[in-house]
Amino acid sequence: MRQRPDATDQLHAAYWALKLSYGLMGIVVGVDKFFHVLVEWGGYTAPFFARLMPFNPAWFLYGAGVVEIVLGVTGLMRWTRQSAFLIGMWLLAVTTNLVVGGFYDIALRDFVLAAGAFTLAFLTPAVRREVGDRGA
Repeated sequence: MRQRPDATDQLHAAYWALKLSYGLMGIVVGVDKFFHVLVEWGGYTAPFFARLMPFNPAWFLYGAGVVEIVLGVTGLMRWTRQSAFLIGMWLLAVTTNLVVGGFYDIALRDFVLAAGAFTLAFLTPAVRREVGDRGA
């Protein structure tokens, strides 16, 4: 007979699902800022913010891509908690841009993604207490 998972197993499952999701999402979305396979990202820059940029907004997207790749990679490494907080703040900034640009449905999605990133940040110490600093 199979044993029911305990709270520790469930905590680890939630942690790893979030850690892998946010790490891989950051890398994939960041790389796509250069190649536009998933979407044409420039269409989501609010005109208000595009006018404030002293340079071509496409260059901002390249910088955003680099930030997202770095956050994804660091989130997969031992800096999960710090990276998750930064990912959450980054997603709140993206949400603000989307609201100003009138993309309310996508803004809501990114707001929920930010909540998930903060959840990962808050879960990380609990997982590390359970297993020590190895494997989390």
